[in-house]
Amino acid sequence: MIVSGILDRLIGPGGAGTLRMRPLLLGRESLSPGGGYRCGGGWCHAVGVEELDQREAGFDAQERRRRRLAQRLALELATASHREGSDFVASRLVQVRYSSTFEVQSAMSQAPTVVFMGDRADVGVCTGRGGTVMYVHMPDLWSVVFPLEPFTGLVLVCVDDLKDHCMQLYDDSPESRAAVDDFHTRVVLALRDRAEYIARGSLPPDPAPLPVPE
Repeated sequence: MIVSGILDRLIGPGGAGTLRMRPLLLGRESLSPGGGYRCGGGWCHAVGVEELDQREAGFDAQERRRRRLAQRLALELATASHREGSDFVASRLVQVRYSSTFEVQSAMSQAPTVVFMGDRADVGVCTGRGGTVMYVHMPDLWSVVFPLEPFTGLVLVCVDDLKDHCMQLYDDSPESRAAVDDFHTRVVLALRDRAEYIARGSLPPDPAPLPVPE
């Protein structure tokens, strides 16, 4: 596995630049009319909480931990301001290069397909003052988190081996920039295709519609 040995390079709370600063204290969760849940100052729009709990019952402990980490990262990014960032996110990052990390390449390649045709429980968004942040789960493999709107280029990938940490794509090479831009474009197209297929009855309706950036 490419991530073997990566734990030797874990970044502490003070090592992630603009993602540092004030930690977010999460409030009590509550159901929303749209089938999502509210936590602190932001909203996560997913399938109903009871359905999520039933689905999680079939996951092993590693899968549950990875999914919960990804959704916590998404909520933190959505509710933190761009200026202040989130200490929680900063403390979980392991910076990696695109060309040397297969899991990041795999997640960026496959996530748009999951967004288009995947189970609704595997795709969700959190919304707050930091914008709209999406999380996508590939069962047994990875979870990816990224700002959907506004898109900042941040891409976080969670894998079971890293437990309570995630990989941050930290690479300014032309190859990496092109891959990130292509990833976001394909996700937006996948969201449009999903909405179109639902509208014509080719896919079942979502409990809460996923946002489609202009």
